[in-house]
Amino acid sequence: MRGKMKNNILVFIMCISVSFFIASSCWGDSYDFRKIKWGMSVEEVIATEPTQPVAKDKNSISYKTIVLNRNVSLIYRFINDKLIGATYQLDDIYIKTKSYIEAYDEFNNALSKKYGKPTNEGTIWLDNTYKNNPEKLYFALSAGHLQYFSYWLTSNSKIKTTLYGDFHNIILKIDYISVIYEDIKKNKEEIIRDPF
Repeated sequence: MRGKMKNNILVFIMCISVSFFIASSCWGDSYDFRKIKWGMSVEEVIATEPTQPVAKDKNSISYKTIVLNRNVSLIYRFINDKLIGATYQLDDIYIKTKSYIEAYDEFNNALSKKYGKPTNEGTIWLDNTYKNNPEKLYFALSAGHLQYFSYWLTSNSKIKTTLYGDFHNIILKIDYISVIYEDIKKNKEEIIRDPF
């Protein structure tokens, strides 16, 4: 009787341990971005980051961090104290435009390893002046004539990398947007545009 009870207790402890192990190993896969979930509050997001924010207001928190050995700004965006999106924006400044394209390709390769092939990718020519002149490709990018983009879609997030020029400043960013909370952002933008 005593031996049977010990076996039952041992089996019970093993079941609890296995359940805990399975739950904890799955927990890491349930994050939407870094170690956060969409809908978290400002304070909950701050608690997940290892450093203090460099800027904070009611709609955003900003950090400086490193991604793939490149300096980036990390910006979390909130509406009604609910996390709806995040952005990495490259802070490094390069002399050659080609270096930005290489960084864009590096980020895209890492995202493709994690999320699979992009659902859409390509270039958009906003001004065709240099479109048929491959020697002017880098100038076209820095002048804002050309944009690169890639999109991924997961069950909870839209991920978009963009590379574009803005008055000869080249901007490379990765946007993560909550699929669930995206409607909140759209509704708020519509209210702001239509005051009646």
